[in-house]
Amino acid sequence: MYSNEGDVILYDDLSYNDLKKYTKDIEIINTTKQIKYYNIPSSFDIETTSFYEGDEKRAIMYEWSFGLNGLVVIGRYWWQFKELMENISSLLRLSEDKRLLVYIHNLAFEFQFICKRFVYDKVFATDDRKPLYALTDMGIEFRCSYLLSGFSLAKVGEHLVKYKCKKMVGDLDYKLKRNAKTPLSKEELQYCINDVRIVMSYIQELIEQYGDITKLPLTKTGFVRNYVKKKCFHRDVKGEGNSNESVKGRRNFQRLIKSLTLDYETYSLAKRCFQGGFTHASLLNSGKVFENVHSYDFTSSYPYVMISNKFPMSSGRLVMVNSIKDYEYYNFNYLCAFDVEFEDIESVKFYGNYISISKCYEKQDWMDDNGKLMSAKFIATSMTNVDFEIVRRMYKFKSMRFGNFYIFDKDYLPKEIITSILDFYETKTTLKNVEGMEKEYNDKKEMLNSCYGMCVTDLPVEVNDFVNGEWVTELNDYDKVINQYNKSRQRFLYYWWGIFITAYARRNLFYGINELKEDFIYADTDSLKFTNLEEHKQFFDNYNKNVAESLQRIMDKLDISFERCRPKTKDGKVKLIGEFDYEGKYDKFKTLGCKRYMYVKDGDLSFTISGVNKKYGVPYLKEKYKDNDSILNAFTDNLLFPPSATGKQIHTYIDCETKGTLIDYLGNECDYDELSSIHLEETEYSLSISESYKRLLYGIKEQKM
Repeated sequence: MYSNEGDVILYDDLSYNDLKKYTKDIEIINTTKQIKYYNIPSSFDIETTSFYEGDEKRAIMYEWSFGLNGLVVIGRYWWQFKELMENISSLLRLSEDKRLLVYIHNLAFEFQFICKRFVYDKVFATDDRKPLYALTDMGIEFRCSYLLSGFSLAKVGEHLVKYKCKKMVGDLDYKLKRNAKTPLSKEELQYCINDVRIVMSYIQELIEQYGDITKLPLTKTGFVRNYVKKKCFHRDVKGEGNSNESVKGRRNFQRLIKSLTLDYETYSLAKRCFQGGFTHASLLNSGKVFENVHSYDFTSSYPYVMISNKFPMSSGRLVMVNSIKDYEYYNFNYLCAFDVEFEDIESVKFYGNYISISKCYEKQDWMDDNGKLMSAKFIATSMTNVDFEIVRRMYKFKSMRFGNFYIFDKDYLPKEIITSILDFYETKTTLKNVEGMEKEYNDKKEMLNSCYGMCVTDLPVEVNDFVNGEWVTELNDYDKVINQYNKSRQRFLYYWWGIFITAYARRNLFYGINELKEDFIYADTDSLKFTNLEEHKQFFDNYNKNVAESLQRIMDKLDISFERCRPKTKDGKVKLIGEFDYEGKYDKFKTLGCKRYMYVKDGDLSFTISGVNKKYGVPYLKEKYKDNDSILNAFTDNLLFPPSATGKQIHTYIDCETKGTLIDYLGNECDYDELSSIHLEETEYSLSISESYKRLLYGIKEQKM
């Protein structure tokens, strides 16, 4: 029986019997690929020190912790850890086909230290230096629990339900130089111990929830993929569906997916069309302090558009579009995606510039508003017809020309996907703040948030491999990858769906921006900040009324109960998915652009600044500027956060061997030999804005005065 209060043993005191005690009678799980896994939680974590040797950056490991089924082993040297892995491999008779999963929270960091200390049979990475798992030749498979959970280690600890364990905060001062001979206090050791216990407890809870360790996916999105996939293939969530109805439903679904194919041209176009959420500050109101600023948020924006809009339900077909009349025909009857060129294009509504400069693959004589197009002599870009309708309202242009123009049949997403989304939304809503149901609430909340993510998983056109101690990136055969995608019998999604999800969400947001006009201050994907609520409240009420009426019609058409779209909280409040929900009022609010805003609410100051952790930044500002008004006045492009106030660190990868002697903060001297490492260093953050945006911002203000 697993316990998060198992023995803690220093490596030098560890015996063979200790390992046997914690691995006795362990269940071994077979997979369909004839690979066996030990069904126990295991975790690994290191503590490091970064320093300079002259002008050269250095980093060393001075403590490691290894967790195995509740046991925690503490060591100080790499040879100890290597020996421990060899002993465990021998004890459990591990091999390529019989493995022990060892979870590391942020594998990318630890892997840089251990990548040259083991021989690896396979390393699978999502990007350069970002491994999802790394299989050693001794049957130890390291996996990333951060990518599995999607949370920081502290947050993972907070979400534990059965095996409670919290991350220790502030008990390990990373500014102090330490080496393998540095004594660790009781509090410092407990910090190290809890880091692996949290991960072990998290994995054990997942094992008990999903049945065994082989049911755990590689990433957080995998949980929702597995759930929805089973529904789409008409399998019970806990097993196979073999009834005649299930077989028929599975065949019908597979027939649909088989018809939704890609080729090189349409996949490339989809990549060009893809944009995320609209996050931007009104050019008219940036840099000003506003009082009584109101906030509305969409309730589950992406899940809502997935159940309420039509999506591509065919492969793309290339057509000729030579006029706006041609476009109008296809826009009415199909969903469209295309390349388009504009000459002498200019924004007509400064409060909501829409086109992203980064998505214009050709441009001449342009002017941008913090990354959004204001005007240009010429641009070439790609977009969906949903985006184009926004562009037509926000810009004027001398002429335009359509290039490659693809059309798609349209319909609602498969019913199985829609009901899965409603499953997650209902559970999240009804179980929020319900005592004893925290685990299920958190699971369904994260599944709901991951529904969109599973639709925009890129095809593996790049392979990031770790060969002979070095990262190598190679291009896959495009045609081969796309052919495998089209023919996969396990596929249940269509890449184009994800492209239109974000397009619909941006359109909904722009309904609000166009209503607010000069009162609009800031938008962030699914929220709006603005002034003069009373002048706009009727719009939000009407919008929500239209959402309810639209969902009623759609649910009737799909034969789904409309009540599933508006479950009640534990307090009996109805929460309609997709509605604009009033989030309250800010006493004061100021923005300097995308991901840069500060506010005072109920007397408390906070901010969102990309590059600064408010946990460190807010105390710094309060200490330096004393009161909220002074802080808001200092919130300009001249504001500088020193390294100690950002909570951010520069990562420097050191791929060569480094040797030397480090004297710790207590005077203890110890030799080190790292084969590879990562140097961490606190970094300052400046709120400087570009000269072009500054000139534009001040020019607009002068124009408005």
